[in-house]
Amino acid sequence: MSREEILNRLNLFEALVFGIYGGWLISFVDKISFLKYPAAFNIFSWGFQIACVALSFSTLLILFGYSIFRPNFLTRWLAFILGIGHEVGNYGALWAETWTMQLLVFFLIGTILFFIIYAIELRRTRITRGDSHGQE
Repeated sequence: MSREEILNRLNLFEALVFGIYGGWLISFVDKISFLKYPAAFNIFSWGFQIACVALSFSTLLILFGYSIFRPNFLTRWLAFILGIGHEVGNYGALWAETWTMQLLVFFLIGTILFFIIYAIELRRTRITRGDSHGQE
């Protein structure tokens, strides 16, 4: 399979998964009250969930920005830090809400979808860069 064909298939699959994940993100924002905060962090008051959502969305945008526009600058460690930042932001915003089994399953579905996208981004970056590990 040629490099362009692999990239086209990866882009198609990523678009499909990201469409589902986009719906998840909309539901995520809908589930957040933006007024709650963990009692241990009462110094942040109402801004805790806002900061968590801002961290989540900014790290996701930075990850995609680097992988699309500057793939040579996206290292595994930078991608890892951005991925963890995204998940920590999601977890922190949901942590302030009352955890239920439904919220836990919701969070796990979003985490799985994100890490599928994360793996696709890393593979696409390797292929775009021309690394030997990017092709089969």
